[in-house]
Amino acid sequence: MIDKPEKNKNSQAPELYNDEQEDESSQSQEIAEEARKRMPDEDRATESTKKRGSGIMGEDSQDLVDHMKDMEQSGRIDMAAYRGEDNLDDNEDKYDRSNRVDDLPSDGS
Repeated sequence: MIDKPEKNKNSQAPELYNDEQEDESSQSQEIAEEARKRMPDEDRATESTKKRGSGIMGEDSQDLVDHMKDMEQSGRIDMAAYRGEDNLDDNEDKYDRSNRVDDLPSDGS
């Protein structure tokens, strides 16, 4: 009886093998699945906490970190930081009529 030759990656043509596809643990599907499995109270790299008793601000006053967390949780971006700045968007009407610099149409006509 004749045995079939064993196939291994060394016997394949180099253009048929993509080593980036062999690293399953770093594929986006795997990373997304890990993110879905995390517990809500786990520490995250982007999370920060307020140090208590720093004496600079009152503990109940909202600082930048609190403000950023509020925006993240609500899904609403506070555009107050840009109030008074020139709007350089091509579509000035996108964010409200108050952002228009002049009365010219902003649709490119």
